[in-house]
Amino acid sequence: MVNALFKLFVASFYKANAGFFLFFFFIFFGTVNGGTLISYHASLLTSILGSWEIMSGVFFFWILYEIKCLLFILRIANSQEGTFLYNLQALSLITQVLAYAGLQVLLYAPILFYSIVAMGFGLKKGYTISVLVIGAFQVLLIACGSYTIYKRMNNWLRPASTFALGINLPKPFFSYLLHHFFTGQKLLLVGLKIFSVLLLYVVLVRNAGKADNDSFLLFYLLILLAHFIIPFLSVQFFENELAFFRNLPLPRVSYALAYLVTYIIILLPEMMYLALYGRSLLSFPEMVAYYTTGIASLALLTAVQYAEAMDREEYVKVGFAVFFVSIFMLHSKAFIFWITIQFLIGLLLFWTGFYKYERHASQSGA
Repeated sequence: MVNALFKLFVASFYKANAGFFLFFFFIFFGTVNGGTLISYHASLLTSILGSWEIMSGVFFFWILYEIKCLLFILRIANSQEGTFLYNLQALSLITQVLAYAGLQVLLYAPILFYSIVAMGFGLKKGYTISVLVIGAFQVLLIACGSYTIYKRMNNWLRPASTFALGINLPKPFFSYLLHHFFTGQKLLLVGLKIFSVLLLYVVLVRNAGKADNDSFLLFYLLILLAHFIIPFLSVQFFENELAFFRNLPLPRVSYALAYLVTYIIILLPEMMYLALYGRSLLSFPEMVAYYTTGIASLALLTAVQYAEAMDREEYVKVGFAVFFVSIFMLHSKAFIFWITIQFLIGLLLFWTGFYKYERHASQSGA
């Protein structure tokens, strides 16, 4: 039974989320010079342990990851392949608790490992209270997750369900996508905004007067990279949830406007934070340039998907390509050139590939 649980949940979870873990591994290790890797993480851990605000934000992301793990388990338990799990009710209470706690720990292992490193670092630096809080939080999170799994496996008469997507579409058309993110994807959106604010807080407020343009560029690129999930979900929403709109006489410009308006508003909080706290580091034209670059990058990644319908792994590769080019362009401050190139390429790909994407989708669904 242990082997079955491991293969069904643990192995399939890490296999299905390989791109997810690769993304965050690259953020925390791949973007930092090898010679400064230890000092970078020491500074990061010091910020977490020494600030209750930052620690609260980190806790929020740990909760999101725990929810991701539980939703994965619930989805499998509710599927056809998970019906044999009904037999787990025959096991003793102690056996079930140990099995579900072990399952929870294995899925939660990346966060648990990093939190143990953080606690060890905190004890060495004298952050005793912070270490106790982190430890208690980890125990509470694992206990809640284990209890949730236990309740599901012993309550098959009322099958658990994941969050349903309820869409109450407003008018006009260009607001549909924005409404989707503020309702159906609000948890993701809140997580992205908290992530952005935390990074901007570290570079613009906590290190005010110490950070330079290169430091800000690193944090900005991490924020931009995190937002690359938005275009993928946007195209999936229009082409899956609202595929029936393809039968209506809506011009391509209506879709293009819906994407642009959404990206402009989604990135607006970062622009406002820059305007409030970035004046000592950036000029206002530079703030606008970074803001517009973000919009252009999201628009380009949207258009690339219409040039050729792609899965998540292919999209991640394209996203990293845009990320790497952005490093060189923004480091040399070629804002106007890079913004123009992205918009022009995006417009060309979107305009020529929009209706081809429709034919590809219809053939796949046939």
